[in-house]
Amino acid sequence: MKTIIKNKKIAIIIAIIVVLGTILLGAYHQSVSRYSSKIAVQIDNVEKLSENNFAPQNHVNDYGQWIVLSKNANNKSNLFQMIKMTREYDKKFSKDESEAKKNEKKITDEVNNKWIEIYTQSMLKASESESYGNKITKVWRDAIFENYATVNGKHYTDFQDAIHAFQTQYSNEFSELNSFFQDNIDSANNLSELIRKYFPEKSNRADDLENFAQDVFNFNDEAINPSGSYSTRSSQLSELDTKALSSSQTVGMSF
Repeated sequence: MKTIIKNKKIAIIIAIIVVLGTILLGAYHQSVSRYSSKIAVQIDNVEKLSENNFAPQNHVNDYGQWIVLSKNANNKSNLFQMIKMTREYDKKFSKDESEAKKNEKKITDEVNNKWIEIYTQSMLKASESESYGNKITKVWRDAIFENYATVNGKHYTDFQDAIHAFQTQYSNEFSELNSFFQDNIDSANNLSELIRKYFPEKSNRADDLENFAQDVFNFNDEAINPSGSYSTRSSQLSELDTKALSSSQTVGMSF
């Protein structure tokens, strides 16, 4: 009788152990499955972050190393390694994701502001160039068709002397315009480099900006440094003006 009772107790204990083991094993597998899904999501996030131009570049190697370790832990279905890797992710990469978003906003604002500055300043300066260009054309015409041109209170019968006198009178203004449009090309090239680095999908906009800077430079150069003959002056200036205007419309006010 005692033996039967003892055997029943042992059977009950074994049954309890089996039940508990089944419960614990089920809980373990559920945890493995849950952390496996979490690791898969985190790996996807990290892979995207590693390709994000705005993410901290000094951590790129960390991303690759973390992905390898996480995949190994996931493949082995090692719960403790999985827990470790997910915690490592939360610790190491959450700040980087936040920093990437801040960097993106900062650089986007920088590009937009610089874009507007280049566009507006170029248009204002081109307007100055156009005004001086029209005055040079008038001086040129007067010297040829009106017997003389008046520049700074003096009369000139030779159109070359008249144009030279006009350029001398405004030499400081013309020097400033030349410097501006040359610097403007450099500014456009620098901004284009930034765009191609952080916004490669918009590299065509970088091309548009560089073309615009070059076109307004060319217009200014012809406006205040006339070439060719009087008969070709208007058509040359008009052609460059049209090209610069077309470029300005392509560029527009916003990136």
